[in-house]
This record gives sequence, C-alpha cells and structure tokens, in this order.
Amino acid sequence: MNKSKTYIWIYISVLMCIFSGFLFSCANRGVGPQGGPKDEIPPVVIKSTPNNNSVNIKTKKIEIDFDEIVVLNQFLEKATCSPTTTKAPTVKALGKKISVVYEDSLQENTTYTIDFSDAIVDNNEGNPLKNYSFAFSTGEILDTLKISGTVIDAETLNPIKGILVGIHQNLHDSVFTTLPFERIAKTDENGNFIIKNVKEGSFKVFALQDIGSNYFFDIPNEKIAFSDSIFQTKILFESKLDTIMIDSLTIDTIIERKITKYEPNNIILSAFEEKHIRYDFIKGERKEPQKFTLFFEGKQDSMPRIVPLNFKWNDNYVLQQSATCDTLSYWITDSLTYSTDSLRFELYYPFTDTLNNIVLQMDTVILPVKVPKSKNKAQEETFSRKRNKKKGNEEEKKKVEHLKMSHNIKGAFDVYNDIILSFDVPIKHYDTAKVHLERNIDTLWIPIPIKLKAHEANMKFSIEQEWIPEQEYRLTIDSAAFHEHYGKSTNTTKINIKIRSLEEYANLFVILQNYTGKEVLQLLNTREKVEREAKVSNSETAFENLNPGDYFLRIFIDENNNGIWDTGNYAEKRQAEKVYYYPSKINLRAFWDVEEEWDYTKIPTLKQKPKELIKKTQNK
Repeated sequence: MNKSKTYIWIYISVLMCIFSGFLFSCANRGVGPQGGPKDEIPPVVIKSTPNNNSVNIKTKKIEIDFDEIVVLNQFLEKATCSPTTTKAPTVKALGKKISVVYEDSLQENTTYTIDFSDAIVDNNEGNPLKNYSFAFSTGEILDTLKISGTVIDAETLNPIKGILVGIHQNLHDSVFTTLPFERIAKTDENGNFIIKNVKEGSFKVFALQDIGSNYFFDIPNEKIAFSDSIFQTKILFESKLDTIMIDSLTIDTIIERKITKYEPNNIILSAFEEKHIRYDFIKGERKEPQKFTLFFEGKQDSMPRIVPLNFKWNDNYVLQQSATCDTLSYWITDSLTYSTDSLRFELYYPFTDTLNNIVLQMDTVILPVKVPKSKNKAQEETFSRKRNKKKGNEEEKKKVEHLKMSHNIKGAFDVYNDIILSFDVPIKHYDTAKVHLERNIDTLWIPIPIKLKAHEANMKFSIEQEWIPEQEYRLTIDSAAFHEHYGKSTNTTKINIKIRSLEEYANLFVILQNYTGKEVLQLLNTREKVEREAKVSNSETAFENLNPGDYFLRIFIDENNNGIWDTGNYAEKRQAEKVYYYPSKINLRAFWDVEEEWDYTKIPTLKQKPKELIKKTQNK
C-alpha cells in the first residue's frame, strides 16, 4: 500500500472514533455532566475599600470584594457591630461584593468592627467564611486587644449559643441597666466569644439575652450573666519550642516560635434568668358541670376571693391546687350550684401593674359549661331512650357505675415504693377499715396494719410500708371503701404484690472530700432528670436500692438552706447558686455497691460536665 492510501485510512479511522464517541455520549445522556469534586472552598476576600484595619477613615461606606458570588446567611443572628449604634448599619450582599453603610455619624478616634462570624457564604455550596471581621479606626490608632471567654447556663453548665456579650469601661453598677454596651460579640455553638478591637483599660463584662434589642438589661425575663471581677486588657508575647522530627524517635530541628496572647482569655459567665413573680388572672374554664378551673400567672400565696352572683358558695366546694398554686380547680359539691348553666362571680386576685406594684384586681367571670358533644351523657341518654321507644323495647336498666380508681402496682414492686391510689374526683368519705393489706407466710395470708394518708384534695392516697424483699403481699379494698361527692363508690378490688429481690438493685455511696453542709446532692439519669436527691448531712451520702444502669451526679450549693436551687439577681449582686457535676458517668450493676470519692471544687468548671449530658443551648 502506498503512502497516500495509508494517510487516507488513518484519516477515516480518526473520523470513525470521533463519530463513535459522539454516538456514545448521546446514548448516555442520563449520566449527565460529572462536574468534578464538590466545591468546599469558602469565599476569598480580593480587596476592600477602605482596606481592612485602616486608620483615619471618614467614609461611612465599606465595600468588600470576593472571588465569587456571596450571600449573607443569618447575618442579624450571627454578626455584631461594635461600638453599638442607635441605628444599625445597612449590610447587603451584591453579587461578589458586601456593602456596609453606617447610618449614624461616626465617633472620633474610635475603632469600629463588623464581626461577620460565619455569616458570609458562597452562593453555590454555602461554604462559610469563618471568623471574618472587618475593622477600621476614625483616628490614628487602631485598637487591637481582645477579651474572650465562655457563657454557660448557671443551672445546667450547658454552653449557650448566640447570646450577646458586652463590655463597659464605665465600672459603675448601673451601666448594665441604663447604657448600651460599648463593644459586643455573640457566642458560638460552644458558648465561646471573642470581643475584638478592644482598647487598653479596665472593663466589666456581661452577657445578655437582648429581648429589647437595646444592648442593656431592662426587661425582667432577659437571661443575664455578670462577673464580680474587673478585667484588665493586655497583650503577652511568649515563646514556644516546636520540634521537627526525622522519624518517630529522632529530632531534626528545634524551632522557637513567638506566640501572641490576648488577656483576659478565660472569662466564664454563668447566665441565669431572674425570678420575677408577676401576678395576673389568665382565664377560667368549665369543661364539666361539677368543676371549674382558674388559671393564674404567678404562684398564689393566698387564695383569690370568689363572690358569687347567681349561686350559693360558702363551703360547697373542694379546692384542688397545682404544685405551683397557679392553677386552681374548684369541685362543686352542691347539686343546685353545679346544675346552673352559667356560673357568674366576681373574682378578687393579686395583680402586678405596670409599675411592678401588687394591687388587688377584680374581674367579673362568667363560666358556662363547655362539654364536647361526644361527652354529653345527657344527650346520649336522651337519644338512647328515643331509639328504644321506637323499637318498642323497654328502657334498659342502668348498670351500677362504680367510682374509678387507679394504682401504681404494676409487675414486680420496688422495695422502696409506697402504694398510691388515685382518683379523678375528690373523695368525700373513706373507710380505712375496708382497706386490707396481707402478707403471704407459708401459704397463709397474715393481716398487716396500715396507715392510709390522703393527699391532693383527697384525690390521692398513699400506703407506706416497710416491704420485705421477695415476699408476696395482697391489697384488698372492700366495696364502698371510698365515696365521692356525686354518689359513686368503689367496687371490690384485689391486687397481688410481689416485692423485688435486693439482688436486683445496686447501691451508690458518695463521699465528699470537701463537705461543708450546704451541699444538695442529686442523682441524675441519662436524660438528666433527677432520680434521687439528698441534703448532704455528713461527708458520705447513700443512694440505696437503685435500678441498674448509668447515672450521673450533680451538686448545688444551697446557700439559703431552702432545699431548692435558686437563681441570681443583679440588683442584689447575687449570683445563682453554684452547680457542680461529677465528671464521669457512673455505671451501676445489680447486687453491686459502688463507692465514689468526689472533690467537686478540683475540676475546672468547663471540664466538669460529662460529654453525654452536654447540650448546646440556643439563645431565644
């Protein structure tokens, strides 16, 4: 074959390959463009006008250029501008540019900072530019010092995300409640904050859930934190030796590195919400004829006064109170009264006015019966009678309806439990002689004396008993042992009780190495709920007969000896009562005794709480 024919065949082969590739690509359109690896690179700042960290700036407009299109993600929630201004600067994302325009006049000789945090993201993948801030000075000096630390919840030690942290160089106590912060920052998801571009000097540091958006504490239910210390800003230069290794055993070079440290850098603020009791009447409801409920704001230290307008009151009721006394249910015992369609009365109750003074308020309350149709027994019975009359049948005889009772005896009974009998309505009369407890001894049921205690408006009764492990008991309630106010009584009930073996439990003994007598020790489950609690009376506290599983320990220092954890108060300069966590999970096994020694002041606050319990608290 001559040379020219060879070139022709090569040319034809190349065309066929190109054509085949084209057909293959058309036949695989479903695959689509592959596009390469995912973009994970954050936006890059190309330039800014003026330059970052410039001095002697007079313009109120800033432009920051990026290498790609950017957007602002939750700027108001994440970013901060210092110093605080009456009118917030206008910040916009315009393609590959961020524009910042200050609305207020700029102060002289002042360093301004826009801390974007991670609010700047690229348009395509949302990659954030982290920890970016822009600063400039209207004078000849740019302040460069920093104040940093962590904000935690005072009761749970959880880090608080998104709470405002601010500083004042004015050291008077009133500045927190009267003047906006001088410079601010917001905490990240770990509760950490950095206030940037701070001048040299002494400062007070605060945290604030700024509901009023005015940068000072003026709303009672704002969460706050304050430090009893005054902090001095300073910069430290330190040296650190780093080694370059040839291999895992051989050092090649030792390098001295210069490190710049800004202090204070370890401030811990414990945030709390002050306890302000406001009084108000919220609403009343009457879902059934015999009962109406009044809902209040604030614990009722004294009962509101009811003056009836269309019914007789006197003592024809039983009062059921919630644990906080802010919900009061009145069970009407007089049939003439609860047969009234709408109850009308004057209600006198404590009320907190706009000046926070407690005054006596009067409302006229009208409460008609609001019973859902499906629960209106009178209507159902009327319909039933009509239906039976049509069919020519006699009206069915009503079956005796007994008073419903529930109890807490389910399966094997815990050795430390009391028997609890519960009712949906108050009990008018009960006969202890008709309640019997027996123990099975050698197949014989031997009676045991009991003590029946009434609780919660006679709607709950307890039977305390020192149970013998692995023994069998029987509770018998005779017919008509309990009578309610509306005619019903209990039926005969027999309940068998099997007490668990001690071998099924674990015991925990906690020895406090720095016992003071103010400690309240709490045993927590994995959901951080209190399983047991004990006022520490000596250095060793025992939690006995525990179900096997994982537990945690917490202490609060009961400064006022009232048995509950108390929050703080800024006006009184009182911090919330201190809380400590045992740093490790405690695993308890059946038929085991575990002893733990604990010096609760030894471990730094931020390292105490076990990681299994730490929750990021969102500031709302």
